[in-house]
Amino acid sequence: MAYFASGGTETTLRATLAAQKTALDASLSVASTAAESARAALKQIADAAQRAQEAALEAFRASVRAVEQMSERTTPTRPDR
Repeated sequence: MAYFASGGTETTLRATLAAQKTALDASLSVASTAAESARAALKQIADAAQRAQEAALEAFRASVRAVEQMSERTTPTRPDR
């Protein structure tokens, strides 16, 4: 049995497939843009977190220095040492 598609049916099918491809391409473009925006936002968050970590470490180091300096000033020296 031979299958014969009319020219109009094939044209309609091709147009439908082309429209689907266009819709998929547009969706991919939107998804790509959204992913890039999310990636940029995550990078900003990671950068801010790193700066906060560095600031916390520096604050810790400053506290240690302050305690050491205070300890040096307030610790009496014993003659037997």
